Amino acid sequence: MIRTETDIRARKMIWGAISRIMETGGFRKSIADGGQELNRFKHYLEVLRGNEPDPRDATPPGDLDIDPWVLPIFPGLHNVPWPNASDYEWVPIVERFYESLKAEAQRIRESFITMSYAGTDASQQAKWRQGFVSAFGTRLPDAYFAAGTIPSEAHRLVEALPADDYAGNSHYAFADAFYSWLDPKYVVKGHHSADNFRVRCQLALDIPGDCYLKVAGEERTWTEGKVLLLDDSYWHEAVNNSDRHRGVFLTDFWHPDLTIPERRALRAAFGKKEVRLLFLHMRALPQTIIDQFMPLFDQVDRTDAEISRRWTSTPDTSHVPDVLARIKVMHEQAGKKKGYTA
Repeated sequence: MIRTETDIRARKMIWGAISRIMETGGFRKSIADGGQELNRFKHYLEVLRGNEPDPRDATPPGDLDIDPWVLPIFPGLHNVPWPNASDYEWVPIVERFYESLKAEAQRIRESFITMSYAGTDASQQAKWRQGFVSAFGTRLPDAYFAAGTIPSEAHRLVEALPADDYAGNSHYAFADAFYSWLDPKYVVKGHHSADNFRVRCQLALDIPGDCYLKVAGEERTWTEGKVLLLDDSYWHEAVNNSDRHRGVFLTDFWHPDLTIPERRALRAAFGKKEVRLLFLHMRALPQTIIDQFMPLFDQVDRTDAEISRRWTSTPDTSHVPDVLARIKVMHEQAGKKKGYTA
């Protein structure tokens, strides 16, 4: 997908808004004062600020290239559309939970949230349902769930994962853990993710025939009980052409080429509530959901040691209302043009 000039201007508007929050909140200085282990991340922040070029400016990405739709490309990572599951030590941990997660998904499926923004059925008779465990980077408290719908098996899984690898509890608003249930005859339209520094893991729970995942032009299908990995900074879509549901459990992990200091810096950078507010609006979420999560983000700001250490001042957010209004217009224009909001 080739970005239009309007798309690129909108993306860089967000970069400028985030950079101003980081500058006035003391985050950028805390990183600039850090050691050489953060050199790649320092360069990344300079691209975000507009002081260094985005590589896509000189060489626009083609249809088979990574093209994060929100953030700059993090430098020095080896991105491939289909990471090899055998290269990741946490994959067997995920696969051990296959039977219990499948049973849990079937039991609580009616509580899943319907996501309508990426679908192909304008009438919404078919749906994409998501049952979140971690949402927008933060584990949902038990009080969030209706009686009898707490995903306890999914909680057991994410608690068993190595903390330095698992991104779904990083407070980064594009890292999640959730059940993903596609109705029959439903397609999640092709799109790019927000960044290139995660690996998305899909554990196949209930897989009918005639369904597939397409990444960078290549189609693959799932095998029940097994993990399928993808890099969703490539153009990708999920298709269920069958007559029954397709169910997987999704978790996000840090890209293996990121160092531990870089992962912690990303966590602190994008976990701050003022930054996450921008991201939630970029995801075109209803205001009711945003209002529901902001108190949780307030609590994270007070209790997360890495965020507290890196953000030394209250950031200036006087520009944010104008940016949010412009994001809304951008989504409205995209919806008219494409029939959905990516």
